[in-house]
Amino acid sequence: MGVSALAPPPALVETAHAFRALFDADVVWLAVRESRARSAVIRYAEGARDRHGLGVRVTPGIGVGGTVLLSSRPWSGRTSAEEGLSPSERALLLAERIEAALVLPLLSGAGTTGLEALVYVGSRQSRIFQDGAIEQGLRLGVRLARRVRNAQRLNEATRRWSLVAHHGVDRGIQMPHHIDDVAHAIAADARRLLRSGTAIVFLVDRLSRALHSVAVDGVDPPAIRRGQVLPPGFGAAGRAIDTRMPFVTTDYAASPVRISDMFADAMKTWTPVAALSVPLLFETEAIGAITLARASDRPYSDDDIQQAEIIATEATPLLMRARAEAESRQRQHGAAEMSRLAEMLTKTRDVSVVCERLVHSVIPLVDGWDCTVWANPDHLIIASSRGAPVVRQELPGRFSSLVRKVAFEAVTFWTPDLTNDPRLPHWSEGHRSHETVQDRAVLAVPLPSEAGVIATLAVTGMTGRVFSEADIELAQGLADLAALAMANARAYHDVQLSKAAVLRHEKLVLAGRLAAGLAHELRNPLQNAVGFIAEMREAAAAPEALTSGFEEFPSLLKHAHSELRRAANIVDRLLDYVRERKPAFESVDVPQVVAEAVALVSSAAATSGKRLTVWPVDVPLRVQADAVMLKQVVLNILSNALDALEGPGSIDITARLEPDVASPGRVIVTVQDTGRGIPPENLPNVFDLFYTTKEVGKGVGLGLAICQAMVEQQGGTITITSPGAGQGTTVTFELPAER
Repeated sequence: MGVSALAPPPALVETAHAFRALFDADVVWLAVRESRARSAVIRYAEGARDRHGLGVRVTPGIGVGGTVLLSSRPWSGRTSAEEGLSPSERALLLAERIEAALVLPLLSGAGTTGLEALVYVGSRQSRIFQDGAIEQGLRLGVRLARRVRNAQRLNEATRRWSLVAHHGVDRGIQMPHHIDDVAHAIAADARRLLRSGTAIVFLVDRLSRALHSVAVDGVDPPAIRRGQVLPPGFGAAGRAIDTRMPFVTTDYAASPVRISDMFADAMKTWTPVAALSVPLLFETEAIGAITLARASDRPYSDDDIQQAEIIATEATPLLMRARAEAESRQRQHGAAEMSRLAEMLTKTRDVSVVCERLVHSVIPLVDGWDCTVWANPDHLIIASSRGAPVVRQELPGRFSSLVRKVAFEAVTFWTPDLTNDPRLPHWSEGHRSHETVQDRAVLAVPLPSEAGVIATLAVTGMTGRVFSEADIELAQGLADLAALAMANARAYHDVQLSKAAVLRHEKLVLAGRLAAGLAHELRNPLQNAVGFIAEMREAAAAPEALTSGFEEFPSLLKHAHSELRRAANIVDRLLDYVRERKPAFESVDVPQVVAEAVALVSSAAATSGKRLTVWPVDVPLRVQADAVMLKQVVLNILSNALDALEGPGSIDITARLEPDVASPGRVIVTVQDTGRGIPPENLPNVFDLFYTTKEVGKGVGLGLAICQAMVEQQGGTITITSPGAGQGTTVTFELPAER
């Protein structure tokens, strides 16, 4: 059985197994030479009793292995009498009680430059390795050397890919650059490992199913470049994705692949090339393909195909993870930006201002270069100040057709290269004169309304840019908000709505935002209740229901009732927030209110081992406030603090007066817990409606929003601070002291 710190490449396992069988050995160690390194490192052992030898480095000139590295000639001898062993070799062999050893080079070419690995063959019995067997071992090494070398280089490549992916995450790189870096590293190594002239990484766009080349390494064939678009099923990549199998041909131009009209003429100028394309498979989904090409006099072999499949298997999860991590960060940032824009747009009554804010918001959100809003292909409403030609109609024909497609079909459309996309009408005139335009990638989304598309938002990126699902979602989300604001603005100016009508439109905007959050929070309890009721209906309809009784009905009814009560509670709390009951001001003793709130939760806190401490005050602390609302604020804060304590912990409550020369001062109440804390990036969102970090069923994100509304109604402020995750939280609210 092999011993390895991690799952070893199959080529190493098969090589070690072949040598162990050939020499009937007890143990075989495989020391692989790293790229551009003279030394070799033991990466795999078969028959060893432990992992002692893994990672041992064999240095040229040191030990018998080092001698073989320098001479490329085999060595054999008894370990007990051999003085040439290095300390690490001696320790390795003695640990396994090896009496006789043989060291063979694995040569893929002449001389030491072709030495790819060393094989240590060990026997626990004293024996002599015969010359004939050694010659067989050398021939076996020649056959397996290239496979071992390829396995080592692939292992090095995958480590590089992982470093690129993790480095991008650590630097917080935005989506297009993160995918570009990882894909280009994969393309460069795939081309080198398979000795090809060109390597292209394609990814499938989930919206259109078209293929987009995200990385090209090597010599660019005519009409093939980074950002190339292939319709579904076209090209070698499309063929590999459709069949979920490698596609190989000795002459690409003569192969049965589907070619778009745009490339038919270009292919006539190509020299014959052999091509190999392997799909990138994630479970049952094909997310893309890697296509390689080289001169047709060097067709791809079965070993090449197998190596390409291994590369694709290693590359797929890295590409998926890179895309998922980058999109997750982008969506988190986009949610805050959409909330900010929504707040601004609800106060805007001017169409040009709406469009201006839309343009300024979308460029940083999707990492775009330029942006415009078109009422139709001939009517530009607004553009950013960068002056890029693509979205200003300086590329005739194609941009007009793109805008018309979006406007008439009400669909989102994007292309990595406006001048080189077979899905758009072919306009040969002026094509070459605009090859120097760098931002030919375009994402266009409709601004929808009940009457149809009222405008088209177009944002550009560098040629070859792949717009992600997050880019499309965020751009469309901003466009939807802007469309609603534009509809409100036009209705206000065109129809001269009354004040009541204007308020209704504003409420529609707010209701839309609230409805989205409310629907999200109500869905779980309502689905659960429906599930429990469905179980009762099925049980009641069963023939044996009359004889077996309804033992489970009380439990199912209890669960259904609990979930419906939870849904009702969400609605009640939302109504409390929306209605904004006017406070009944009176003179309130703040320490008394705090004591009453603490008394309500102290029993539950003590039961779970959580300590509540109210620090005494030595001066009167009175404010003009609504006592009921003030107690509700303190209760909500205490409840959150108790929830934040995962096990025993403490909560300290203090109240103090902060004097002011020009006024009676302010009464400040602080609740500090030792709970799980809040990460810095989440602090700006804690007062947002429906924002919560609690588990489903334990919070809906209304408590702090209600607290903020109540405190502000009474002329106060409320803040939350936290040093970070696991370091506790401090909530502070202050109110004007009573005169």
